Amino acid sequence: MNTEDQNGEELEVEEGSGFMSYEDLMEARKITFSDVKEHLTGPVLSTVIHVVLLAFLGTIVVFKAPEKSKEITVEMKTIEPQEIEPPPPPPEPPEPVEIENPTETPIERPNMEVDVNVQVDNISVDNPSEIEMPSMLNMKMSNSALTLAVPSGGGKGGAVAGKFLGTGGSGSRFFFILDYSASMGRDRLLVLKSHLMKALEGFKGRGQVALLFFSGPVWLPQEDAKGVRKAWNAAGQNFHCKKPGAEKLYPKPQWFVPNKHNLEILNKYICQTPTTLGTNWSHPFKIALENMKEKPNVIFFMTDGAVDKNIVTDCMELVKKYGKRVTINTIGFGLDKKSKNGNAADNLEALANLSKGGVFKGYSNLELEKMASEVTLPTKFTNNTTFDYSKPRSAKQEKEKEVSGLTIE
Repeated sequence: MNTEDQNGEELEVEEGSGFMSYEDLMEARKITFSDVKEHLTGPVLSTVIHVVLLAFLGTIVVFKAPEKSKEITVEMKTIEPQEIEPPPPPPEPPEPVEIENPTETPIERPNMEVDVNVQVDNISVDNPSEIEMPSMLNMKMSNSALTLAVPSGGGKGGAVAGKFLGTGGSGSRFFFILDYSASMGRDRLLVLKSHLMKALEGFKGRGQVALLFFSGPVWLPQEDAKGVRKAWNAAGQNFHCKKPGAEKLYPKPQWFVPNKHNLEILNKYICQTPTTLGTNWSHPFKIALENMKEKPNVIFFMTDGAVDKNIVTDCMELVKKYGKRVTINTIGFGLDKKSKNGNAADNLEALANLSKGGVFKGYSNLELEKMASEVTLPTKFTNNTTFDYSKPRSAKQEKEKEVSGLTIE
């Protein structure tokens, strides 16, 4: 092998002498792909391996074994039952508050054509020693701003308010004397029947009532009017039944509570009873004021007929004798001050004035015609014909019933 020295001279190098030629040296200094591969393969593999190891180590979850659960010991004990004392009884209700002379002011609601009559009445009793005043639990306010409330109830000591055709009164027994004479035409009968049923319903099952129908004779609502008329004629009575001896034909009315059962029966007789001939006031007044063992507190007397002077005199004497303890309200159909029968209106007013706080109310034919136009009577009635004459509850019984049922009116 030849080479050159610094002077450009070629030197001959023998093979095997340990020297490299220039070409070999340059060849040796070249970097090949193999060199790169040899130098990078190791670090790259090392890096990849470390990354994989680190990733694997990162997925390892250190798990700590749970501590052993402690044993739970259950100890059973027997508990002896113990008696529990009952709660103390509730306190007794307060003593009833006594109310002296509870009264009501019956007032007809005013309108453009009807006058307003105001009447304040005291409660009347036959035997003051039997008075038992109602509890305050029985006090019930009226829904009318023009009416004073009175205790509810019925019977002894249970005063209630009654209203009929613009008149009213307070007490426990109410007697209705009603004209069913032939002069009572269609309009008058419609007004009488509708307002009578309304008045009886207004008691709401409280107090006691009794009724008499009259013309010449007098009869109970459940009696046959035509049959009674024949019986009175057979006894020698004339057209108005004014002759003495009629007392043996008098019916015997009984007091009954105006409850739903009794009113259903009574409504049938009120609507279906026909009129008969004659007009006599004295017979029903004698029955109501003299014959009734338990006297009425209030009488409602309605008629459309004038009567003879001697009949008026008989009635006046009766009212003078008994009227100081009874409120007698008189009502005249077609018997107002301006009518041709003004004297009959005067007589009715005089009867009312002789009683304890009674009033007279007269209705003209024009007023009755208008009132009748607003009336529709029922057409279906009960088949029952037996009244319930049981006594009403006393004020004490009503109080006990309401307290036990926890109801306060």
